[in-house]
Amino acid sequence: LEARLGRLYTAAAAHGIVIRRADYRVAAEPTTPLQRVALALPVQGEFARIHAWLSAALVAMPELALEGISIKRAGSEARATEAELRFVLFVGAGR
Repeated sequence: LEARLGRLYTAAAAHGIVIRRADYRVAAEPTTPLQRVALALPVQGEFARIHAWLSAALVAMPELALEGISIKRAGSEARATEAELRFVLFVGAGR
């Protein structure tokens, strides 16, 4: 999990995105050897950069799924966007 979060953080920084924190919870995925990790990542940056990072992350990490996204901007003229991204990450149990 630490390595996968590191990949997300590194890719975000490369796209000019600030991840303010990572909240997650881990649960066993019934009838499989997998664990389901629910991630909530509040991020900040320009919308186009958030979109590019999100697209790149989903392509690079097939074990990652976007569950939901909430976007807000201070006003129509504001360049900075705040978003709450909710992901599900599937990892092997004990990894």
